[in-house]
Amino acid sequence: MERNGICIRTSGKIEKVVITDYSDMGQYVGGYLEALPIDEQKHKVSVFINEEGLIHELPINMPACLWLGSEEIWPTLDSPIHGDVLVMGATDAEGETPSVPAGTEYTIPHMLQE
Repeated sequence: MERNGICIRTSGKIEKVVITDYSDMGQYVGGYLEALPIDEQKHKVSVFINEEGLIHELPINMPACLWLGSEEIWPTLDSPIHGDVLVMGATDAEGETPSVPAGTEYTIPHMLQE
């Protein structure tokens, strides 16, 4: 099953991506997936990062931090995000991760023009 997501790159590039399975998700964050412990039902999204982003000293993802902080999704001043970020829809009752809600990409600060 194909689902749509948004990849927020550390470079500032925002990409619409197609996800077919969990290996695709790991590809977009560049390693093992870690879901941020956020209130998915409140924010209507799930956010995935590279589990070892901090350990591998990946760059801080400023666009993702700005978005997560401004939407009050994640306390980025306490825990900045390192590496690329994948945004999907909120996990459903069956544990599936659906497509990101329409329009979410417009709430993310665009550092670079596409």
